[in-house]
Amino acid sequence: MYFQYSREKGNDYIKFLLDEQFSPKRIYKKIKREVSLDLPVERHTDLEMDVIDRANDGDSVSIKNDDRKITPLEPKDIKDYANSLKESAKYWFNLHNPRLAKELSEHEISAIEQLNRIGMGYFRPLLMAVFKNEEDEGTRIDLLKQIERFIFIVFHLCRLQRNYGDSKFYNASREYNQRQKTIRDIKKMLDDEAAVCFQDNGTLKSDYFHNYLNKLFTDNNRFGYYGWSALRYFLYEYELYRLAQNRQKKVSWEDIRKSEKDRVSIEHIFPQNPKDNWKQSFEGIEKKNYHFYNGSIGNLLLLSMAINTALQNDDFQDKKNPKYDNSEQKIRNGYSDGSHSEIEVSRYEKWTPAEIEKRGLKLLNFMEERWGFKFKDEQSKKDLLFLPTVTPSEEK
Repeated sequence: MYFQYSREKGNDYIKFLLDEQFSPKRIYKKIKREVSLDLPVERHTDLEMDVIDRANDGDSVSIKNDDRKITPLEPKDIKDYANSLKESAKYWFNLHNPRLAKELSEHEISAIEQLNRIGMGYFRPLLMAVFKNEEDEGTRIDLLKQIERFIFIVFHLCRLQRNYGDSKFYNASREYNQRQKTIRDIKKMLDDEAAVCFQDNGTLKSDYFHNYLNKLFTDNNRFGYYGWSALRYFLYEYELYRLAQNRQKKVSWEDIRKSEKDRVSIEHIFPQNPKDNWKQSFEGIEKKNYHFYNGSIGNLLLLSMAINTALQNDDFQDKKNPKYDNSEQKIRNGYSDGSHSEIEVSRYEKWTPAEIEKRGLKLLNFMEERWGFKFKDEQSKKDLLFLPTVTPSEEK
C-alpha cells in the first residue's frame, strides 16, 4: 500500500522503498523527476482474447505520467512508515488466522475462511487496507463475499489466468488506503472485470468451462471433474450447505487438505475400475464411455473420512451401508453414517446413469444459487455433465 504497483518487474517495491522512498539522497536534497508507469496488458488465452478488447500480447499501456517532487527524508517519515507496518501487520495476520482475531465476528471469520480455502491471491493487500480503514462490519462482509464470488467465477469457471486484473487491484489497495477510492468503487471494479464471463443477458458464458472440462474428459488420464482445480472447494461448499440444514459438522477442511496428494476424500460412487457387480446398473453403456460417468460431477462425493480405499469397487448397496466383522464390530463406515453429502446419496435406491445425471443437475443448480449466476438454459447444464446417453430417472 506504500507504493505504486506496475507489475513491470518483480522488484518494484524494493526499488521504491530503498532507491526512492528511503534513499540516502533524500537525506541531503530535493529531487524532482518525471515518473512514467507502464502497465503491461495481462496475457490471456485464445478464448479470452475473443471477448476481451485489449492490445496485442506484450504491448504496454502508459497509464500515468507523474511529476513528483521528492522532499528531504525526515525522521517522521521513517516513524510513519514503521507505524504503518505495525498497524497493517495485525490485519495481515488476522486475514491468515481469522479465528485468532478477537475483534472479528463469526460471520466475518467464516467469510475470510472461505477466501482462504479458495485462495485469496492478490486480494490480500486490498482486504488488509479495507479492514484497516472500514469500520462497518456489514460492508466488509459484503466485499469479502463479492471477492470470493469473483475468484470462483473468473478463475475456476471462466478459467482466466490467475494474474488477470492483478495490477488494477494491487493499485486499488493503495488508492483505497489513501482515500482515493471507496468500497463502492472497488465493487464496481469487481463487476467490470468479471463482466467478461457473462453474456449480455447476464447468463454465464459456460463455453470456457465446457472446453476446459472437455480436455479433462479426453486427455490421457480422463479424470473429468476429478481433475477440476476447484472440485474440493465446490464439494466442501455443498457440504456446508447441507450442514446448515442439519447442524452437526462432519467434515473438516483441514482433513481434506491433508488428503490432497492421494485424493482419498473424493469418492467415485460408480468406480473408475468397476467390477462385474456394476454391469447391470450400467447395462447398455460401452466400457469405453465409463469415464464419462465416473468423472461426471454427479458421481463425485465428499467423504467424511478416508474410507475411499476400503470402499474400492463395492457395489452401491454395499457402499451405502457400514460393514461389520464376525463379532459385529464396525470395520468401516458407509454412506449412511458419513458426511451430509454421503447421507443424501445413501437415500438413492440405486445408482445408474440416470441418478448421476439427476444429482449432477442438482449440484449445478446449487452452483447457480451459491455463486449468484445463471447458466444459459437447462441444456447448457446437461452439456456440462458430459454424459453420452442417459435414461430418464424416476422421481424419488
